[in-house]
Amino acid sequence: RKYNPFGDSILRSIFMKTDNHIKGRYLAELTHQVMDDMHDSKYQHAEYRVSVYGRHPDEWKRLALWFQEHRVYSDNVRWLVQIPRLFAVYRKLGVLDNFQQ
Repeated sequence: RKYNPFGDSILRSIFMKTDNHIKGRYLAELTHQVMDDMHDSKYQHAEYRVSVYGRHPDEWKRLALWFQEHRVYSDNVRWLVQIPRLFAVYRKLGVLDNFQQ
C-alpha cells in the first residue's frame, strides 16, 4: 500500500519523489533537516529507501544526479535502492518485452 499524504497521490509525487517538477527539492530539504537532527544527536541512524522502477533507461542516472545535486549524504544515513518486482505488470502493459530492456 502506498503512502499518500492526505489520501492524495499527487501530493506524494510533488513532495516525496526525487524525480518530479521541482526536481526533488522538497524531499532533499526535508531529508537535510532530518539528517542535521541526527548528526546533532550523534547516536541516531536511519535507513532510507528509494525505488527504481525500470520504466526509463535513465532512471539510475536521474537518481544519481539527485543525490549529487542535493548532497543528501550523512554518516548517520544508509540509503537502499529498491527495485520492485513489476516486470509482469510492464510486460502486460506492453512497456517491456524482456528483462534485458
